[in-house]
Amino acid sequence: ERGYTCDCSPPPCAWGVPRSAVACGVEVSVFLLDFYFTRGFAHGLEKEKDAMQNVIKAAEWIARCLSRFDLESAEAAITTSPLPPPLYDAFTNILQNLEVYRPYLPDALFCQMHQGK
Repeated sequence: ERGYTCDCSPPPCAWGVPRSAVACGVEVSVFLLDFYFTRGFAHGLEKEKDAMQNVIKAAEWIARCLSRFDLESAEAAITTSPLPPPLYDAFTNILQNLEVYRPYLPDALFCQMHQGK
Protein backbone atom coordinates (compact mmCIF):
# COMPACT_ATOMS: atom_id res chain seq x y z
CA GLU A 1 0.00 0.00 0.00
CA ARG A 2 1.32 3.34 -1.00
CA GLY A 3 0.81 6.27 1.38
CA TYR A 4 1.21 9.78 0.05
CA THR A 5 1.19 12.70 2.40
CA CYS A 6 0.77 16.13 0.87
CA ASP A 7 0.91 19.34 2.91
CA CYS A 8 0.67 21.65 -0.08
CA SER A 9 -2.20 23.96 -0.99
CA PRO A 10 -5.07 22.66 -3.10
CA PRO A 11 -4.53 22.79 -6.84
CA PRO A 12 -6.07 25.65 -8.83
CA CYS A 13 -8.68 23.36 -10.31
CA ALA A 14 -10.06 22.45 -6.91
CA TRP A 15 -12.77 25.13 -7.21
CA GLY A 16 -14.47 23.78 -10.29
CA VAL A 17 -15.73 25.62 -13.34
CA PRO A 18 -18.81 27.42 -11.88
CA ARG A 19 -16.95 28.84 -8.88
CA SER A 20 -14.01 29.88 -11.08
CA ALA A 21 -16.38 31.64 -13.51
CA VAL A 22 -18.00 33.59 -10.67
CA ALA A 23 -14.59 34.61 -9.29
CA CYS A 24 -13.47 35.75 -12.74
CA GLY A 25 -16.72 37.68 -13.23
CA VAL A 26 -16.25 39.49 -9.93
CA GLU A 27 -12.69 40.48 -10.84
CA VAL A 28 -13.77 41.73 -14.27
CA SER A 29 -16.68 43.66 -12.71
CA VAL A 30 -14.37 45.39 -10.24
CA PHE A 31 -12.03 46.34 -13.08
CA LEU A 32 -14.86 47.71 -15.25
CA LEU A 33 -16.42 49.69 -12.39
CA ASP A 34 -13.04 51.17 -11.55
CA PHE A 35 -12.53 52.12 -15.20
CA TYR A 36 -16.01 53.68 -15.39
CA PHE A 37 -15.60 55.82 -12.27
CA THR A 38 -12.03 56.83 -13.09
CA ARG A 39 -13.07 57.80 -16.61
CA GLY A 40 -15.93 59.94 -15.29
CA PHE A 41 -13.58 61.65 -12.85
CA ALA A 42 -11.03 62.30 -15.61
CA HIS A 43 -13.66 63.84 -17.90
CA GLY A 44 -14.95 66.06 -15.09
CA LEU A 45 -11.42 67.16 -14.27
CA GLU A 46 -10.74 67.97 -17.92
CA LYS A 47 -13.87 70.16 -18.11
CA GLU A 48 -12.87 71.92 -14.90
CA LYS A 49 -9.36 72.52 -16.24
CA ASP A 50 -10.73 74.01 -19.48
CA ALA A 51 -13.08 76.30 -17.55
CA MET A 52 -10.22 77.45 -15.32
CA GLN A 53 -8.02 78.18 -18.35
CA ASN A 54 -10.82 80.31 -19.83
CA VAL A 55 -11.12 82.25 -16.58
CA ILE A 56 -7.36 82.81 -16.47
CA LYS A 57 -7.28 84.06 -20.07
CA ALA A 58 -10.20 86.41 -19.39
CA ALA A 59 -8.59 87.73 -16.20
CA GLU A 60 -5.33 88.31 -18.05
CA TRP A 61 -7.08 90.27 -20.79
CA ILE A 62 -9.05 92.35 -18.27
CA ALA A 63 -5.89 93.13 -16.30
CA ARG A 64 -4.15 94.28 -19.49
CA CYS A 65 -7.07 96.53 -20.40
CA LEU A 66 -7.17 98.02 -16.91
CA SER A 67 -3.42 98.61 -16.87
CA ARG A 68 -3.72 100.59 -20.14
CA PHE A 69 -6.77 102.48 -18.81
CA ASP A 70 -8.79 101.02 -21.69
CA LEU A 71 -11.87 101.07 -19.50
CA GLU A 72 -14.41 100.44 -22.27
CA SER A 73 -12.70 97.22 -23.35
CA ALA A 74 -12.24 96.17 -19.74
CA GLU A 75 -15.93 96.71 -19.01
CA ALA A 76 -16.96 94.70 -22.07
CA ALA A 77 -14.63 91.86 -21.09
CA ILE A 78 -15.85 91.85 -17.49
CA THR A 79 -19.50 91.64 -18.48
CA THR A 80 -19.02 88.95 -21.15
CA SER A 81 -16.38 86.73 -19.52
CA PRO A 82 -17.15 83.59 -17.50
CA LEU A 83 -15.70 85.00 -14.28
CA PRO A 84 -16.51 83.56 -10.86
CA PRO A 85 -18.38 86.04 -8.61
CA PRO A 86 -15.34 87.06 -6.48
CA LEU A 87 -13.29 87.96 -9.59
CA TYR A 88 -16.25 89.68 -11.21
CA ASP A 89 -16.79 91.80 -8.09
CA ALA A 90 -13.08 92.64 -7.77
CA PHE A 91 -12.67 93.68 -11.41
CA THR A 92 -15.90 95.68 -11.31
CA ASN A 93 -14.67 97.49 -8.21
CA ILE A 94 -11.31 98.26 -9.84
CA LEU A 95 -13.06 99.48 -12.99
CA GLN A 96 -15.33 101.80 -10.98
CA ASN A 97 -12.35 103.19 -9.05
CA LEU A 98 -10.41 103.86 -12.26
CA GLU A 99 -13.42 105.60 -13.78
CA VAL A 100 -13.62 107.86 -10.72
CA TYR A 101 -9.88 108.61 -10.60
CA ARG A 102 -9.28 108.98 -14.34
CA PRO A 103 -10.22 112.69 -14.54
CA TYR A 104 -7.63 113.48 -11.89
CA LEU A 105 -4.73 111.87 -13.74
CA PRO A 106 -2.56 113.99 -16.08
CA ASP A 107 -3.16 113.63 -19.81
CA ALA A 108 0.55 113.01 -20.36
CA LEU A 109 0.16 109.70 -18.57
CA PHE A 110 -2.36 108.49 -21.14
CA CYS A 111 -0.23 109.62 -24.08
CA GLN A 112 2.72 107.60 -22.79
CA MET A 113 0.60 104.53 -22.19
CA HIS A 114 -0.90 104.58 -25.70
CA GLN A 115 2.52 105.05 -27.28
CA GLY A 116 3.84 102.00 -25.40
CA LYS A 117 6.44 103.86 -23.32
